[in-house]
Amino acid sequence: MKRYPPKWIDSLLEAMFKERFADEIIGDLHEWFEWKSESQSSVKLYFGYLKAVLMAFRIHNFKNVKTLFLLVIDTLMIHNNIKISVRSLLQHRLFTVINLLGLTISLMSFLFIYAFVSYELSYDNFHAKGENIYRVLQYNPESKNLVRSTPTPLADAFLTDFESSMQFARFGNDPVFVELDSQKYYEENFYWADSSMFNVFDLPFKYGDPKHALTEKNTVVLTEEVSIKYFGEGVNPVGKLLPIKIYDGNANITMRIDGVMEALPSNTDLPFEVLGSISNAFDLYSRFNKHWGFNWLHTYVYIPKKTDVTRIESQFPNIVERALGADFVSNRSFYFQPLKEVHLYSSEISGANAETSIDNIITFTIIGFFIILIATINYLNLMGARVNKRAKEVGVRKVLGASKKQLLVQFLTESNITLCLSMIMGILLVYILWPIFTSFLAKPIPFSILLSRESISLFVALVFICGTLAGLYPAWLLTSVSVSKILNKQANQTRKNNLQKILVSFQFAVSVFLIISSLIVYRQVDFMSHKNLGFNKEQLLTIKVEDRATQEKIKLVKEEIAKLSAVEAVTVSGESLPSQMNNTGSLSWDETSRVNKKSIHIVSIDQDFFETLEIPFIHGQNFVRETDFSAESQVILNKAAMDVMGGKDPVKSMIEIDDTRHEVIGVVDNYHYQSLLSNVIPVVFCTVPPGTRLSPDNIIIRLKTNDVFSTLDDIETIWKNFSPDEYFSFQFVDETYQAVYNSERRFLKLFSIFAALSIIISCMGLYGIVLFTTEEKSKEISIRKVLGSTVPQIVMLVVRKFMLLILIGFVIGIPLSIYFMNDWLQQFSYRIKVDFISVLLAGSLVALIAAFTIGFNTLRAALANPIVHLRKE
Repeated sequence: MKRYPPKWIDSLLEAMFKERFADEIIGDLHEWFEWKSESQSSVKLYFGYLKAVLMAFRIHNFKNVKTLFLLVIDTLMIHNNIKISVRSLLQHRLFTVINLLGLTISLMSFLFIYAFVSYELSYDNFHAKGENIYRVLQYNPESKNLVRSTPTPLADAFLTDFESSMQFARFGNDPVFVELDSQKYYEENFYWADSSMFNVFDLPFKYGDPKHALTEKNTVVLTEEVSIKYFGEGVNPVGKLLPIKIYDGNANITMRIDGVMEALPSNTDLPFEVLGSISNAFDLYSRFNKHWGFNWLHTYVYIPKKTDVTRIESQFPNIVERALGADFVSNRSFYFQPLKEVHLYSSEISGANAETSIDNIITFTIIGFFIILIATINYLNLMGARVNKRAKEVGVRKVLGASKKQLLVQFLTESNITLCLSMIMGILLVYILWPIFTSFLAKPIPFSILLSRESISLFVALVFICGTLAGLYPAWLLTSVSVSKILNKQANQTRKNNLQKILVSFQFAVSVFLIISSLIVYRQVDFMSHKNLGFNKEQLLTIKVEDRATQEKIKLVKEEIAKLSAVEAVTVSGESLPSQMNNTGSLSWDETSRVNKKSIHIVSIDQDFFETLEIPFIHGQNFVRETDFSAESQVILNKAAMDVMGGKDPVKSMIEIDDTRHEVIGVVDNYHYQSLLSNVIPVVFCTVPPGTRLSPDNIIIRLKTNDVFSTLDDIETIWKNFSPDEYFSFQFVDETYQAVYNSERRFLKLFSIFAALSIIISCMGLYGIVLFTTEEKSKEISIRKVLGSTVPQIVMLVVRKFMLLILIGFVIGIPLSIYFMNDWLQQFSYRIKVDFISVLLAGSLVALIAAFTIGFNTLRAALANPIVHLRKE
């Protein structure tokens, strides 16, 4: 293979050398390269070529010898500027320490925020077709509610008209037991899936062929982690058989392993660990194949052409009308959510279990830049405070012939050295604290996220921009004044004071904003954690009954558990707590509502449900007997359903659920079956015998003992008597509800930490400014003290000046925080109001910290012996 000399060297020589020399030298170099390329290795050849290029450098060859001379001088001056900058930093150690600490803390905070934000934004961005993949959501145009889960017939309804324009990939959860070599494995993340999953998503296989995976019944695909758990590392299990017990389908199936997927990245919302052919699910649950009321599938669709998306969306009403009827067009539709929005734009989607939201990402991004800005302002303020000390140095250098450009370069060098040192220390701190950071977030964020080319480019640009801004300020103050004024200590004092006032006020406006905001976030999280949910969640636990055979005996299990002395009450339900509400139907109650039917959740319960949960009745009574959910059967509504019907007492009236008539016998108060992040919507409660999709599959138990562990052992013993093979698992309802708000709690902690850091950085800067101010005014303070001023009077002299600036910061920060936090609170269905007490508490905290910082330094100056400062006068 023929090798060629680097073209960039030719361009460099043409730019630097005179034309008559450049052509001759380049020609000779090319001849040398061609001659040596036949006999030398690449490394030796290119190093030799560079040596030959350097040998061609002669002064008379350059286009402009003066330019070359100045280049050499400038290089020497850079070295000199670095020496002077380092000497200046070492000479003013306190100034250097304050700046380095503030900048290091701010850059460390920025790096942590950057890592978190970058990781969250990277979710599912590894799919090659990601730009054309959408999650299909159910949408209610009336209530504006979005629902994650979809029914089985949805895909077929779309494919009737658009088969050539779209490809669906569906998967639905169905926990199973795998028994292998006398070992039992409970697979909670087993999902039935379409074979198209491997075409729509990028799911590379370690073993097997993704083109043929799951195309047949009785086949599964494992993740690498599960494969190692079953068969050990390095074993190819393709073709082996797995005996699987499907609890909900009440079936035992031996399934062939079609493939093993490579380990999924941590930054994905795809939840599965084992995938089974969805054809099996359609056979097991065939009664749901045409049923639009049972929502259990995650549905994604790949639409190759962007233009087809709008065309398909315009047909949503026609699809609903053809599948369900014209009555449903007003309250049933769909929404195509782009894959890149799934992770961060799902907080308002029912059943989405969103870990974070785009609002949190934007908030942390703003905080990150605010913290950097506060630290840079610290540097500017401290440089401004030291202007008088640096004035004589600048004046002397001007007298000796230094130009504005040279002085500017000197200050820029000093500020950039400070920023570079801070960045290095910040990165070291981040590296040391990284395990704590990832553990706190409960996310395996790789440290390499900070080492990508884009990240390093951003950090370099950040250091350069901040360093340049910080260096321009003192240069602007000192280089634009005549030498005589500088040496007479008249160095732009007015300009310095005005800008310093603005910067200090802005700094504390940001701090006040962050502190008030963090207090409001705390109050909202506390409100959600302790608000009455409409039922008593204490000492309440739930047991999920997956096995269909056990579901048939759920009443017997309940009766045995109720006999335990430590059990106060027991009930069964078709929904756990919190509830997914997978069963929905249509509600109508008169001729008008039949034209515009409302959506309603359907929940099966028994007679003890409301008593066990301590949910009060508003109207009517409880079930007297348990019947099938069929025509003319009795039902109970929640208050939200009554309100939809007009708010009048509906007891003894007839309603229609999915066109079947039922008698309303009672209305219960609303209870939050999901978290406070979503509204309570209409629910109808009914009694259903075992054997249907609505049948109870959860046991809810209220305890009356402190000996919880012993009681759980007794319950497990009863459980094993009825279901010896099924995995016994339980959840305490209060803990489960609290876990829903883990994302909000992490947000609060992070927000509070960064708000506290911003206050610390601001106070460090304020400490430095006050220190230099009292040092400048030391003679004035000493004279005032000699003339009879008291210590409080001297302290107030300095404190008054700074507290006024902080007050201005309050005036700016308070309304901004109120406006933005009111906007942030809108994402919660149930929220607090921003009150005066929260603002006053947060403002008082900032004022107290600032007053202490100012007062401490000023008091020390006021107590100093005046002779120390006046002896030299």
